[in-house]
Amino acid sequence: MDKFTFKGLWKRRIVAKQVLFLLLIFLMFFSGLSVFLGLLSAQAGQGEGEISVSLVHLLDKYGYPAINADGTFYPNDKFELSYDTKLAVDVAFEKVDVSYDSSVFSMFDCSSNFGLETGFCSFEVLPSTSAGTYTFHFTAQGNRFFASENTTILVTVEAEWVVQVVAYVHTLP
Repeated sequence: MDKFTFKGLWKRRIVAKQVLFLLLIFLMFFSGLSVFLGLLSAQAGQGEGEISVSLVHLLDKYGYPAINADGTFYPNDKFELSYDTKLAVDVAFEKVDVSYDSSVFSMFDCSSNFGLETGFCSFEVLPSTSAGTYTFHFTAQGNRFFASENTTILVTVEAEWVVQVVAYVHTLP
């Protein structure tokens, strides 16, 4: 290997090391920056929390799920909605309210903690229900206290669950 080839390889290695070093500094700076900004946003009260709502299939009198294959319901079908509330650490939980059209759904068999942070309740689609789209509204309430101002503000977090009711299809013989 001649003298000039050796110097060229040495220079390329130094450049490669410098590029890697700068890339490492760049990554460390921006990963630390995102953590720092995340702490600032959490302290500023961004993101009050969330409510997760899920559907639990109930069985009909024949032992089959009381839900259609496409996720819709017929009148007289039954289902359970469960929810889980997670509020920001600086928000004191107060309650969960669930609102729905009581002329369409009948509520029954609710957990003893329904209205608290986690709960569930069963609903039946009333026999007189027309085909349509209906919405359940979940609203969690809590309080955030600001010691510096000696004030408390109400914090609400909302979620919706949509239920599609279809009419019975009658086929002619």
